[in-house]
Amino acid sequence: MPKLIINRLIYTVETENEKYGADVPFHPGLNIIFGPNSVGKTSIVTGIIYGLGSEKGLGIFKSDQNPFKPEFYKSIEGKTVTKSYLILEISNGIKEYSIFRYIKGGKLI
Repeated sequence: MPKLIINRLIYTVETENEKYGADVPFHPGLNIIFGPNSVGKTSIVTGIIYGLGSEKGLGIFKSDQNPFKPEFYKSIEGKTVTKSYLILEISNGIKEYSIFRYIKGGKLI
């Protein structure tokens, strides 16, 4: 039976002269996301949903809504975001795959 294994979630946010990001590894078995307010728990869950392309299919976000906090698409630390994206690394137990999705800016060539 095929299975979906989430290996890693990587966020990158770029401004004109700075690069911000997070690298969230997942380990085999059950992973529990916990912590105090405003540390990124919702951003992790949103990233997984968005990386899988499920944000609209699950009815979580309307077509004109950005599912991320403003730090991903408007500004971070008072600087305008020029580009942001995520990479979701998954596997099916046999092969590994990387899913790349822009949050803001950039074009796939």
